[in-house]
Amino acid sequence: MKIYIWKFFFILTLIIASLHSLSAQSKVGFDKNAWQTSSKYRYEISKSSRFPNLENKSKKKIFKLLGKPNIVNGHDLIYCLDINDSKDCLGSSVTISTNKKIPYKYRVTFIWVEQ
Repeated sequence: MKIYIWKFFFILTLIIASLHSLSAQSKVGFDKNAWQTSSKYRYEISKSSRFPNLENKSKKKIFKLLGKPNIVNGHDLIYCLDINDSKDCLGSSVTISTNKKIPYKYRVTFIWVEQ
């Protein structure tokens, strides 16, 4: 009888973990290609709950998800929301700090410039 109970809980745990994983993936809904090619998409996604959680990601994982940043300043990765060839962000941006001394919840900063 004990073996059946343990099997039941094991299977139940697997099902719950699978459902949690699926719901997390569908919530993100982040399109890397659109992020890399569309300023409009960058503005829309950065103001929505679908923007990926980057607070505890490594620099390598951030590069894989968002691509190469426009500016690297020490521990800070800066992505301009307006895609341009300039080395400076002329407007809104997302700054992601990879400094481990900064608490996770303060590592991602959005700057929106209204014109």
